[in-house]
Amino acid sequence: MSTYCPLLWSDCYINRSGDVYSCCHQKPSLIGNVYKTRLEDILVGDIISHLRGESLSGSLPCYASCSLLDKRPSAGRSATDSVSEHPRFTRVHISFGEACNIRCIMCLHPSRHAANPVLLNDEILIRQVNAESVDDFVLQGGEPLLLRPCLSYMSYLERVGRKYTVLTNGLLIDNTMADRLALHARVVSISLNGATKETHEAVNRGSRFERVLANIARLHSSRERLGAGMVISGRMTITPENIHEIPMFLRNFGELGFDRINFGFVKETVPRFLAAHPDLWSRLSMQTAEAWSEGRTEAVDNLRLRQLGLLGPGGSGTPGGCLV
Repeated sequence: MSTYCPLLWSDCYINRSGDVYSCCHQKPSLIGNVYKTRLEDILVGDIISHLRGESLSGSLPCYASCSLLDKRPSAGRSATDSVSEHPRFTRVHISFGEACNIRCIMCLHPSRHAANPVLLNDEILIRQVNAESVDDFVLQGGEPLLLRPCLSYMSYLERVGRKYTVLTNGLLIDNTMADRLALHARVVSISLNGATKETHEAVNRGSRFERVLANIARLHSSRERLGAGMVISGRMTITPENIHEIPMFLRNFGELGFDRINFGFVKETVPRFLAAHPDLWSRLSMQTAEAWSEGRTEAVDNLRLRQLGLLGPGGSGTPGGCLV
């Protein structure tokens, strides 16, 4: 059985403690720490070479339960991948800490509201990560625009001319920040966990739907005025509370202000919820397939919808298997 994971050759994830993994699920194992070792050295070390070997030999332990990978045959292994290969890394995901200004119902990090949260040291990152060797930096939190180390590291990347992607709940984008992101961000990904005010605010507790939409409009205004190429992406994390609004989100994402959208889901609850409600699953899969066929399919990452059986393997609406 294939257990090929392209992320072992293209991506890495640094958490708030400086620990380095191959992906944001912190799998398959710790490969180093940037407080102790330069990232470039970590990514040519024995641990990652061993994990690549497991991937190529079919024994990578986290593959079966992974919801990040497209496991269709057409998304298979590159013929050039080898255990020792060290290509230019496409993405480095950096989580600066868990401090946040809202309380999402699916959040697994109670420390997000601690008085003295643990935050990643931006000076260590500047010293230990060669910005020139990375195509895209993905900056996240908590709420990254709330965190001083993230804002400082954004300034560093701007000074050295490196674009970044930022994952945000969208509440802290004033006019100044909108201009900054338009000029320097490759992608601004905004968490909007519902197509309506009632549902979004029930999931992203403490958020304000109208405020997020107004801030998305600020981004559009800044992008147009500055002639920038920034992409505004919408992210809906599927929960039992908002799952019914998937078709509406597919139909209305352009009106909400997004250039493109993608989905996530809570693995601990959503597959079991669908399995326990087969009538809902059947109705929702038909509605989702209909909304998909009517929309701008090229602007939608439908991987998680397919994993949940709400679209077929090719996005046709044919029921697929639920990922548990």
